[in-house]
Amino acid sequence: MVNGQWSIRFAWQWIKFTCAAKFTIDHSAFYFTKVLYFSLLSIMIQRLIRKRTPAIYSYEGTKEINSLIVGRSITGFSAFV
Repeated sequence: MVNGQWSIRFAWQWIKFTCAAKFTIDHSAFYFTKVLYFSLLSIMIQRLIRKRTPAIYSYEGTKEINSLIVGRSITGFSAFV
């Protein structure tokens, strides 16, 4: 189940519990534990992705240089001095 679908389903069950007066301190502890687990899981996934992806370096003026290169290939005239 997708995370968004899980969140909606969990929120719906949470509303049903609180409206039916079945809410206890155990449910609160369970909710806190689950939120903590998913926040830690998302942090671990983000770190794993960051380790696996290479850094992309972009320098100041990169867009302008690329525009000049494309312009040279289209027109045949160099704008570099």
